[in-house]
Amino acid sequence: MKKILLLCALVCASVVAKAFTTDDINFWAGSGRFTATMVIQWNANGETNALAFGYRFNTPETNLETMMKAIADEHPQLKMEGVENPQIGFTPSSFSWDTNNNGSFDDAVDLTGVKDQTKGAYWATQVNTSFDPATWTAPTTSTPPRFTSIKNGSIVGWYFVPEKDAPVVWKQVVSAPLPSDPVPSFSLDDIKNWTGTGSKRAAMVLQWNAESEQNAMAFGYRFDSDDATGADMALAIDAANPRLQVVSSTGAYGVFITSFKWDTDNNGSFDDPTDLNTAGFATSGYWGYFTKASFGDEWAYSNVGASSRKLTDGCVDGWNFGNGTVTWKQIASAPANESTGIDGVATAKSVASVRYYNLQGVASSTPFSGVNVVVTSYTDGTTATTKQIVK
Repeated sequence: MKKILLLCALVCASVVAKAFTTDDINFWAGSGRFTATMVIQWNANGETNALAFGYRFNTPETNLETMMKAIADEHPQLKMEGVENPQIGFTPSSFSWDTNNNGSFDDAVDLTGVKDQTKGAYWATQVNTSFDPATWTAPTTSTPPRFTSIKNGSIVGWYFVPEKDAPVVWKQVVSAPLPSDPVPSFSLDDIKNWTGTGSKRAAMVLQWNAESEQNAMAFGYRFDSDDATGADMALAIDAANPRLQVVSSTGAYGVFITSFKWDTDNNGSFDDPTDLNTAGFATSGYWGYFTKASFGDEWAYSNVGASSRKLTDGCVDGWNFGNGTVTWKQIASAPANESTGIDGVATAKSVASVRYYNLQGVASSTPFSGVNVVVTSYTDGTTATTKQIVK
């Protein structure tokens, strides 16, 4: 019986997780014979562990401001923002972590915590001597980093409190990974699906936010006109892609897009379970319209409609379906234009009718003098909208 109990004790001990120590840290900033550790916990969705960053220094004592700036400077996946004060030094307002290492801190999988006084959200800190979360007390923010002493063996924890009075629960600590070459950022040159001709290029990115959707989808658009708009691009791409369907209407303010549909299985139908098909407004969500000058810039919600958005060389338009909370996935190119997978089904479109609308929304079979919104209906049920000026 004793042998059985002893064997059980040995087996149970072997499955207990090994305690985290400085020997487990992979990333180190600075140099010197003394060491300290900075631990960051974002308390964000998908975060399973707190991340530990090592710091080496030469003097017996340094300060937290020097330590955190060195770590943020040397690890490209970590971004730290805050306020510099001549008297008290630097105070962080946010830490961000580029989870997928693509050079952006705004993807859905990235970790971000930003101080927000209206919610009572803030970054708190404390200095510890053990990695065991059970021994850590509630963090505080009483001492500015410049005046927080760091000695050999110090462990500093930064903990994001998302709202006032939120409970403090530290996660198990793991090492931050070593810096590596970032995943190449997406560019116009990565797009395989192109519509139009011209010396200028733009892109349209669609994100349905469906469970089966792994990436946002990018389409390319070539043009020459200085008057080309976001609506021109969307409807031209629609007309050129049999697997894409854009549902829109035209009124006094131009084109209003209510739905994008994608024939995932390429069988000529947009209603299969695997197809991407979302529409609605206010109740089930809506297609938010975003723009940026290039793929390297940040998304910004457009303050004008697609018909008023003037395209520039290299610009990007984004359509994201949701109900107000917007995050962007990694971008991948839409597949090159191809026919449907149904034998004998023709994907070529022929014109069924053309209607002209003035800026007051009045329709006519002939153009108006001045600005016209031209709606072309095709035999396959789709439409295309362009702008025409008649002098």
